[in-house]
Amino acid sequence: MAVSPAKPHAPYRAMIDVVSQAVLQRRRLEVVYPRHARRTDTRRRVAPYRLLFFEGSFYILGHCG
Repeated sequence: MAVSPAKPHAPYRAMIDVVSQAVLQRRRLEVVYPRHARRTDTRRRVAPYRLLFFEGSFYILGHCG
């Protein structure tokens, strides 16, 4: 049974490609989480191990530190 995307991913194609290349080349990424309850955005350095597609959404499995 195929799972349909939970939302259209075409606008995020470039970002998905960057994460995929970082996984393959074992490079770290800087991820910016937009502020919600905080006053400023949160920036994190992430070592991505895998890019997962699960139940219609993409997830990065990795280490933040």
